[in-house]
Amino acid sequence: VASGLFHEWLVHVVFLHNRPSSSSTSEVLLGSNTAFFVWNFVVIVSEKVLAGTKGVKSLGRMIPSMLLPFVIIMTSLPMAHWFGNPYLKGGFFEDYEKCLILIRKV
Repeated sequence: VASGLFHEWLVHVVFLHNRPSSSSTSEVLLGSNTAFFVWNFVVIVSEKVLAGTKGVKSLGRMIPSMLLPFVIIMTSLPMAHWFGNPYLKGGFFEDYEKCLILIRKV
């Protein structure tokens, strides 16, 4: 939660504090960084609680060891937009677009 609040502060300072309201900054949503870190907290606590159960242990033996990191990442990846959207909507990466190939929805 502390990391989420820190990132909320960064979004506020970089995009919203003493800035004229433009179309890009009006789309910046506060609270999404904290929501992302709270989600990760729930995932980690659930893993700690369920890790010792019989069903999870047997499932862990069935999943190949090379696939396990993928399964772990997939618990947070669907919510990654909660973390990245304030930076994308605020135009944080616009300078990088000149150097990198990006796919944008038209």
